[in-house]
Amino acid sequence: MTSDDEIKAAIKSYLAEGKTDLFVFSGPIDLASADQLIDLIIEKPQRQPRASLFLTTYGGDMHSAYRMTRCLRAAYDNLVILIVGPCKSAGTLVAIGATQLAFARTGELGPIDVQMTKPDEILPLSSGLDAFQGLAILTSHAFRTFEDYMLTITNKSVGSVSTKTASHIASELVTGIFKPIAEQIDPLRLGEAQRVITISTEYGKRIGDKNLKANALESLIERYPSHGFVIDMEEARKLFKEVRDLTDNEARVAKLLRNTLRYPAKEAVIADLGETIAKESDDDQTTNGSTENPEPVDSGSEGAPGKAPNAEPGHAPRVAKLRR
Repeated sequence: MTSDDEIKAAIKSYLAEGKTDLFVFSGPIDLASADQLIDLIIEKPQRQPRASLFLTTYGGDMHSAYRMTRCLRAAYDNLVILIVGPCKSAGTLVAIGATQLAFARTGELGPIDVQMTKPDEILPLSSGLDAFQGLAILTSHAFRTFEDYMLTITNKSVGSVSTKTASHIASELVTGIFKPIAEQIDPLRLGEAQRVITISTEYGKRIGDKNLKANALESLIERYPSHGFVIDMEEARKLFKEVRDLTDNEARVAKLLRNTLRYPAKEAVIADLGETIAKESDDDQTTNGSTENPEPVDSGSEGAPGKAPNAEPGHAPRVAKLRR
């Protein structure tokens, strides 16, 4: 069999086994890509009670991630997120709305670490937690420095300098050292960071009711040290109630679509795999059927021959595209 035929056979086997709809989302989460997935779900003529979503992304817009999750939750009784590659930040927000997570050994979540824009910087994004971590570090160092200065002055004076005087001297020294640094902290930036963290928290509360363990949302937002921190299957089991390995059929599909599912696409690749192979089967039957009297193409109609007017490029990618 050709590679495309293998993929189609694996997808059909999985759909038949699980009585589920199967979607792919690989790439950035933004308004356009979220709308594309939502449209696929809304326009689907018949749905199974359960959906599985291969989700591979470095993250993106939290509002769009929330909309995607709410749509999936409204359309399906059960939602399984299949994680084969990185599923970070906004992708993790989608994952916490699932009823179950399934990991390949190469799959990883990340903290829900909202990225904020940095105007006029070479690296245009920063973590929403950076400002608070900087403030916490500054406060901690300032207190320790004050304490060290005060005790040093008191001890070395052998009682000739009072504690009050030592405290005043230490305070002046610490102020002189740390005031210029503290002045670099923008209170508006702190407020913006607090706002985006609050947004993530509130979204998480609304969709994390099915599978998150107690206090897991707080951990995902505040307790991991970096945006890229790896939350693999073992770590995910500390945060989620239902976490498992991929089934044999899921792993087979993941292997055949390895490039799309292991590495997020630069431009989002989104597909309903069941509808994709059904459409290609219909196209193959049409191509292999009678062509003695083909329908004439109206030269005044929009679009090229064989294409529907106003077709959206990439809306229903062929299996070959999914293999990339």
